[in-house]
Amino acid sequence: MFDFSHKYSLKIFYTILFSLLFVACVKKHNTTFTSNLLPKDKMINVLTDVFLMESYINTKVQNTDADSVLLIKKALYAPILKHHKVDSAEFYTTFNFYQSHPKEFVALLQLVDSNLVKIKPLDTTKEKLFVEPPKNIDNFGNYKEQEAAMQKELLRNKGYLLKQKQ
Repeated sequence: MFDFSHKYSLKIFYTILFSLLFVACVKKHNTTFTSNLLPKDKMINVLTDVFLMESYINTKVQNTDADSVLLIKKALYAPILKHHKVDSAEFYTTFNFYQSHPKEFVALLQLVDSNLVKIKPLDTTKEKLFVEPPKNIDNFGNYKEQEAAMQKELLRNKGYLLKQKQ
């Protein structure tokens, strides 16, 4: 069955056998503890806000690399947890518990989804932009020229806004 004629074959066989035996004997991560888990309703509220934040970030920074988006999202988790008065260790422990119990996790996500469905999006079509783009923005040849025109418009509007405040 095995050809051990090569001088390293037996060593490789024993190494693989020992590795498999070691992996099989290692105690699996047990997440059945429930002592410091968040209450279900609090976890639902936190996850609802987390999903809203993730959705907002995904729509607002679409042309940004994934690492930058991840950093933005990580920075916004702390204020969400602080708003709900939740310790990050409790949140991640609870999240890991639910991930290791798929049936409970699906039920939890269904409740989060029902919360998200109740939220009505705001109509932002009537909101005035802080800086209106110049009328001839499409006539500029490249992005750099468009950016320069927008910066000029911003500076012009900042001066107007500063005069209004005084």
